[in-house]
Amino acid sequence: MRDCKNDLLTESESFTKLIHTFNSKIIPFTFPPISNGPLTLHYGLTPLSHDLLPSFQAIIKERHIIQKQALILSETPWNTTENRAVCHHLLRHPHPPQWIKKEHQKWNAFYTDTKNQFTDIVQIGMGGSILGPKAIIHALRAQYKQHVNPHFISSIDPIEINHTLKQLPLSSTLFVIVSKSGTTIETHHIWNAIKNYWTAHGHLLEKLPHQSVSITCPKSPIDDPKQFRECFYIDTTIGGRFSVTSVVGGLITSVVYGPTHFDEILKGAYQLDQMAHFPLEKNISLLSACLTIIYCNLCDYNARAIIPYSEALYDLPDYLQQLLCESNGKQISKNGTLLPYTTNPAIMTGIGTDAQHATFQQFHQGSTIIPIDFIGISNNTALNNHIIAQSLALYQNNRPSSILMLKNVSATTLGALISYYENTVLFEGLLWGINSFDQPGVELGKKILSTKSDPLFQQLFSQITGAL
Repeated sequence: MRDCKNDLLTESESFTKLIHTFNSKIIPFTFPPISNGPLTLHYGLTPLSHDLLPSFQAIIKERHIIQKQALILSETPWNTTENRAVCHHLLRHPHPPQWIKKEHQKWNAFYTDTKNQFTDIVQIGMGGSILGPKAIIHALRAQYKQHVNPHFISSIDPIEINHTLKQLPLSSTLFVIVSKSGTTIETHHIWNAIKNYWTAHGHLLEKLPHQSVSITCPKSPIDDPKQFRECFYIDTTIGGRFSVTSVVGGLITSVVYGPTHFDEILKGAYQLDQMAHFPLEKNISLLSACLTIIYCNLCDYNARAIIPYSEALYDLPDYLQQLLCESNGKQISKNGTLLPYTTNPAIMTGIGTDAQHATFQQFHQGSTIIPIDFIGISNNTALNNHIIAQSLALYQNNRPSSILMLKNVSATTLGALISYYENTVLFEGLLWGINSFDQPGVELGKKILSTKSDPLFQQLFSQITGAL
């Protein structure tokens, strides 16, 4: 495979030609719905039409997208910033590597050994350690019985920490501490607050390890059997925002709903992973990535909205916001050059009819066009009527929207949904020529916080605290 000099989207001759011929006017329903497993994507009210397929097929060929996808899946160290392979797809493979299989067996054994010992479980962590698992746990309650009450703490705000802890019967609560590095500042802050709360309410600190487990990389500071009843491992090749199908999502889902339902999530994700190899016209992840290119680089839309129409999907937008923004919110190419075009748009979110009375005025008549990705569930007629009405109202003003329809909110469907978005992110990054699997911007504030030596930090801190 031979790359262009800088491996940029603009080095594709077909993309350059498309810039001069593209028309953003929506011609309705020229593109039929496409189903991959339990997901059906309706593109009929977007600028993506059958006439554009040859251009994007050529762009995909010129950008070597399929070959690069294969390289990623072959465990080549694609994440060159950190010199790591990208292995989250292996988590749901029916015949995974031994290191994945071993951890899966370990948390299933933990579930069996501790069944009926706990009434509550609290997962503590930041970003990908919380957002994906929280979205799954909330969604599954629409269809399955919870055997243990789930809770999450991701803020160092004492108000949130105390509010959650007050709900807990401490003597029958399992605490799950998640940090790949084992050094996440906020996670340790929360864990110390829990220890203080534990002892302040009459419990011996030496009893806490029996009700605590960690999820981390081997040999991290929280890989410590003296502190934790069990230490579960995640590999460095699994990015936090791609870790929901690992033990990060698997342990709490298994404890709350039973391991069978998490296995169904893995099956759904694997099914969509296989469909991510389909040709463009049958591949909803690759088509969605092409639609993103249309919005960002042909229409110059700098924002996008994701609006699920189901309370079951209440926590999904936060998870997707992190997945999209942390993966592709970058201005530097994989080869280290400044990109000459826009990448990931700002992501706006909301839930169903509530959002209609909050942000839809701007969506319909704002001075900038914001495409909407609607997400619905096929058997919810009342809410789906609203999706249709909003889509048509947007279309009347040439404002695009797509509709992703889920067959149901089963574990299998949720697994497919996870895979669909993860693979869309992968294809977007390949088309743009960026590394979707690092997050150097996340570290910038951490570096300043770690020392607080910047004079401006001290000056601003004095101003803020002095004004109170």
